Parts: sequence; structure tokens; C-alpha cells
Amino acid sequence: MTVHEKMKGYSLVTASMATMSLLGYFATPYPSYFLGFFVGLFFGFLNLWTTYQKALVIGKFRPTTSTKRSFLSYGLAGVSTVIRIAFALAAVAIALYFPEAIHLFSVIAGFSLIYVIILLDLILQTVRKR
Repeated sequence: MTVHEKMKGYSLVTASMATMSLLGYFATPYPSYFLGFFVGLFFGFLNLWTTYQKALVIGKFRPTTSTKRSFLSYGLAGVSTVIRIAFALAAVAIALYFPEAIHLFSVIAGFSLIYVIILLDLILQTVRKR
């Protein structure tokens, strides 16, 4: 399975979870929980997308015959890490700025759901290979 196919699958799962959270926002008496989950899911997906883009860029600039790493790949890795940390801080800051509209723990749950999806995909891939 290629990186593009995995990202497409992760995008579909994330879009379906985002749709369910928006339905919960409009249809239940707990809108702050579902809006917080949606905000966390959105920023978590942005983290995944930046990691995916970094993998594509570094894959283009990797040396084919040498094991020597370029400065560009290290620079991109560092910038990407700073961007992902900034996304996490932005999600929490939004929840703290609007505490009555966005539930903080739901933001954290939505943010971490991307990593749970990746872990489950890894486990399923391992089970299928055996």
C-alpha cells in the first residue's frame, strides 16, 4: 500500500468522523463536546497532512546512491515539527479562549483520534500479513 493510498484512507475515515461530530453538534444537547471533538479532529488531520507533505518532499530530495543526508531534509523535518506543535497549541488555545462553546477534553480526544486511527491501521496491516 502506497503513502497516497494510506492518506486517502485516513482522509475518508477523518471526513466520516468529522461528519458524525457535526451531526452530533446539531442534533444533540451536547454541542460543546461535539464542536470540541471536531476542532481537535481538524487540527489532528492538519498534523497528519503536514507529516504526509513532509514525507513527499523529503522523498523527492533523498539521495539515491549515497547515504549522506541533505541539509534540506533536516530543515524540513525541524520546521514540520514546529508547525505540528503550533497546531496542537492552537487547538488548545481555541478551546481555552471559548470554554463555553468548545470542550477542552473533547479537543484533546479529537486531536488524538488521528493517532488511534493510524495505530489501528498498523495493527490491521500486521494481522493481514500473518
